[in-house]
Amino acid sequence: MIRLHCILLVCLGLLRAEPAARAQTVTSFDADLAPHLLTADRTWAPGLTPDLRLAAEHAGFSTSWFARAEAGGPLLLDADLATEALSVSGALGIARNFFRPSPTPPPPPGAPTAPPPPRTGARDFGRVAAGLRLRYETTQTFEDQNLTGGLQLTYSMRGQSGWARLIPSVHVAAEGALPIRADARKAVGAETNGFVLLRGMASVTPGLGAALPPDWLDPLDLHVYVDGRWEGATGSAWRTEGLDTAFYAAATLLYAFRDAVGVVEQLYVRWSDGRVPPAIEAEPTWTFGVVVGLPARDSRPGA
Repeated sequence: MIRLHCILLVCLGLLRAEPAARAQTVTSFDADLAPHLLTADRTWAPGLTPDLRLAAEHAGFSTSWFARAEAGGPLLLDADLATEALSVSGALGIARNFFRPSPTPPPPPGAPTAPPPPRTGARDFGRVAAGLRLRYETTQTFEDQNLTGGLQLTYSMRGQSGWARLIPSVHVAAEGALPIRADARKAVGAETNGFVLLRGMASVTPGLGAALPPDWLDPLDLHVYVDGRWEGATGSAWRTEGLDTAFYAAATLLYAFRDAVGVVEQLYVRWSDGRVPPAIEAEPTWTFGVVVGLPARDSRPGA
């Protein structure tokens, strides 16, 4: 209950009226396909990871309302190597951008009218978003499926220079989960009724290439990702198996071409360990792949 009160207070704190002239509604659709080759436990398997994102945002200077839908997850020819879930999710919420522009002093009386000089010293302190999220998640074999929903709170830093690159984005969520199919739970005699799911996630992309000469290394990025989950009220059998908590960590070294090579936009190598529920296998894996970007669509007033 304390967590619910805290998240609701954050939502109220994000509310702020915006001048109508500044607000605009933006819709976007992005889709990526990542063919890859994964190896774990001395076994190799080809796979494909689709990533679909649809978003609508009514944005003012600092406060925005948003709706999002996402679908994706890795599909492997050898499903036994899958340590991540497939999911379809939707979210509704409010976000606030903490941006402080540099003050520009007014011209002295009688000074000729001229365009104002570029502002310097502006600071971007990131973005805080809070909202409701509903998600369907499943293993690749569909033997274990959950329907989850709850409150989420996210802080993201989008700075691309200096120390801002090293500030992680953080996501926390408190959700209720209902197993739709629970073969793994039944196999160990665990409860198959609903439970509480708490999640904490952090990720950072430090912009490795921008800090290294020469200039052609600039599209080189390192993305580090950590995800931890805890399930409450799942029964002693589930805890005995050590499956009431789950941690997943991954690091991706990615090179994005400035101009796509045919249909290929990125090359990457990825290391991961752990599992993302409802998957129960936790294996260290290496993935080698490319990213094929489909044409993105962005709708803005007057565009």
